[in-house]
Amino acid sequence: MVDQHQAAQTRLLAIIAFLLVGFALCQTYAVTMPLAAAAVVIAAVWPVKPWLERFFPATLANIGTVLVLFVVLAAFAGAISFSVARVAQAFTELRQAPTALPKPFRLGPKLGRLDRQRRKFQPCDRHGGKGARCARLT
Repeated sequence: MVDQHQAAQTRLLAIIAFLLVGFALCQTYAVTMPLAAAAVVIAAVWPVKPWLERFFPATLANIGTVLVLFVVLAAFAGAISFSVARVAQAFTELRQAPTALPKPFRLGPKLGRLDRQRRKFQPCDRHGGKGARCARLT
């Protein structure tokens, strides 16, 4: 009996802790995301330092590791800027030729069908003939 009670209590505490950690991460997103990204980049570059220490003194190995880190960050920034440029170019092309959308995104036939359905409604005399439309089909 005590084991079941303790197991249930442990599960509930784990759920509460999970929710609190999730809430804390959401509230500190502006701080935790750059730190997490920095940790991933450093972990990716860290094996370079011991490799460089086999060939160079420790100071040069540290400088080389930092240079490799800058190269990785520059490649990352270049990839992001290239992606943003491609998206901007695609939006510019779509603005110039809206019919160039892929077939699932074209709205022409659907809008045409809606326009045909709208024309089925006639102006109503009850509203003074001011163009008001009622749900009276012809």
